[in-house]
Amino acid sequence: MLRSTSTSTTAGATDGGRFCPSCGSALDTCVDCQGCGSQVGPGALFCSNCGRAR
Repeated sequence: MLRSTSTSTTAGATDGGRFCPSCGSALDTCVDCQGCGSQVGPGALFCSNCGRAR
């Protein structure tokens, strides 16, 4: 089973967390999606929230 490295939530960023709640990556390695603002984890090619290419 493959697990996505992108998230559809910014909960880790808004609650003071330092790691992505979906993939466990450090949030400083994640980038904000230019389409919807969700965190996109390293290695993800597309945002899991809106589908925009990274």
